[in-house]
Amino acid sequence: MHHDRPPPAVMRSLDLHAAAALLSLVGVIVSVYLSAVDLSQGQVPLACANSGLVNCDLVTSSAQSRLGGVPVALLGVVWFAGMFGLLAFEDRLRLLASPALHLAWTGVGVLMVFYLVYAELFLIGAVCVWCTVVHVLVIGLFLLAVARSQPTT
Repeated sequence: MHHDRPPPAVMRSLDLHAAAALLSLVGVIVSVYLSAVDLSQGQVPLACANSGLVNCDLVTSSAQSRLGGVPVALLGVVWFAGMFGLLAFEDRLRLLASPALHLAWTGVGVLMVFYLVYAELFLIGAVCVWCTVVHVLVIGLFLLAVARSQPTT
């Protein structure tokens, strides 16, 4: 029985889509964890170093850990879930498959990452490992959006 493989361009597109979906899910999980730590008032422990340059407690309890009173981690849940939603439903609604929409969504995420890294390094004076994981995921999703926006040959 002979099965035809999809063309390489289709395989590349599927691989990039799967990678973006995976990064989005990991982002949701990490952001839910950080939100639980924030909202539980000490009931959920923060698994991270808390001295020197790496000090998750200092970062996650800083004024910069909230935006308009909303925990940044909760905004991360919404952002990553939104990205996953764009990916999950793009086959059903062509607008959601728009490269421009994916680039805009992830571009906003990268701008937020720039601000948060600036805040960690220059305003707080400490880095959170979990936050860094989220930052890498956002940048990865942006790079995948760029790759997915390129014409396939």
